[in-house]
Amino acid sequence: RDPRWYPTCATLSDRRVFIIGGAALGFQSSSNGFKEIFDGRSNTISSRSEVFRDPAYPNFMYPFVHLLPGGLIFIFSNNTAFLYDLPADRIVGSFPATHSGTRTYPGQGCGVPLTIQGTNPEQMMILLLGGSSSQTPGDLRSLAAAKPA
Repeated sequence: RDPRWYPTCATLSDRRVFIIGGAALGFQSSSNGFKEIFDGRSNTISSRSEVFRDPAYPNFMYPFVHLLPGGLIFIFSNNTAFLYDLPADRIVGSFPATHSGTRTYPGQGCGVPLTIQGTNPEQMMILLLGGSSSQTPGDLRSLAAAKPA
């Protein structure tokens, strides 16, 4: 429903697909911080709602997205990370930037969720690597360190 280039898609626990990021209406236009949910069982796409907007980082392309227990989603783009509560449709936590470069497009790195013990997402850690410079150190994000939004 919302044309975009370079998005990220993630399968949710109920088999729907969470879609976010990319460039709206083509590469040279504005970033797309709107989310949509695709339901393959009914072949429908939800109405879009805005999740993220930061004029300082206009390239919200290929964000890292990790589904967490309890309906939370970890989203990382450029050098900004936050926790999104899908059932409540709002950002519930954010993390301070740890470097000035980007780990997502155009300086693509990767994000890897580490082991969750139990069902408490606060015990989870996410390792962020690579990005805009070979000098950018790895970054380990503990979800317990998220600041309430």
